[in-house]
Amino acid sequence: MTARSKVTSVDILACDAGWRNYHFVKVTTEGGIVGWSEYDEGFGSPGVSAAIQRLSARVVGQNAFQHERIHAELFAATRPAAGGVVAQALGAIENALLDAKAKHLGVPCYELLAARFATAFASTGRIARPGASIIRAGTSHQSKASTA
Repeated sequence: MTARSKVTSVDILACDAGWRNYHFVKVTTEGGIVGWSEYDEGFGSPGVSAAIQRLSARVVGQNAFQHERIHAELFAATRPAAGGVVAQALGAIENALLDAKAKHLGVPCYELLAARFATAFASTGRIARPGASIIRAGTSHQSKASTA
């Protein structure tokens, strides 16, 4: 386990903005790092907070770096009710875990997602970073962006 990345609490916060309420998940690790995620209970999704609260006991004590495993376990636990409000709750929890992980690593959260995105699509030839070697139909070539 990465030093001091164990989740110590999952909190739900709400803010009345007049015409709309904002809802947040706050994940705190034993190292004092806080991960945040916003979710919405309006527009047909009441109950997301209740789902997060029920699932939070399964998150406390887990390593924030293992957000994919945590998401899979939460999905398995809620499989009979997958989708809808439960899916929104799982997404909010995972986003807060990703935010905490990024802060532990000292990188913006989008870099955790962008690296995975680039790796997944580089081999298809649809996306290429400058200088990246991509494979298309069994042949290898350099991205044209690297010749500049």
